[in-house]
Amino acid sequence: MVFLFCSRHFKHLYRHYGRVLILNLVDQRDDEQRVGEEYQNLFQLLVKSYQSKQKKEKNLINYLNEKDFIWFDYHEQARLAKGLTPEQFVDLKLIQNSQYSIGQELERQGVFTYMNGTEKCIQKGIFRINCIDCLDRTNNVQLTIGMVILLMQISSLKKDVDTSDLVSHLRDMWINNGDHISRIYTGTGALGQRSKVGEEDN
Repeated sequence: MVFLFCSRHFKHLYRHYGRVLILNLVDQRDDEQRVGEEYQNLFQLLVKSYQSKQKKEKNLINYLNEKDFIWFDYHEQARLAKGLTPEQFVDLKLIQNSQYSIGQELERQGVFTYMNGTEKCIQKGIFRINCIDCLDRTNNVQLTIGMVILLMQISSLKKDVDTSDLVSHLRDMWINNGDHISRIYTGTGALGQRSKVGEEDN
């Protein structure tokens, strides 16, 4: 039953968005490791179950690949990178890290651009990001990727604007959004959004 729902979910994602790159941010130890392993096993089973159908259903699952599951132990990596802001940490250890190729994937995906009545570019894929509660860790990674994409969007629109001011507004908006979601979900505000990475709890 779990595999059935997993299959339906990813079919929906691939059908609507194209290639999906999974960023699994849970710990690779203790209880979180078991959750991460089950998730990874489900995805690998999904890939294997469709390998024989790839040629017949190219439009639906042409992008399905085991390599698109990236397990990034956020807490362990943060422990080794104390003193950085959350954005600096994610940018250095994840986006710019050649082991994961996130930066290259962002360039490959591109951004939707519509100018002067003409579609200049379309987005070719998405990231599916999770931790355990999908609050602080997920929010920090989404924020940092969002900051990179914002600069890509400005560049594609050929706009001459103060990007530092826009990035600052995006950061504040994203942090406030995560805080409100946390209050709805847990009854308390999000933790560690403005702290140094080595001091974060979640």
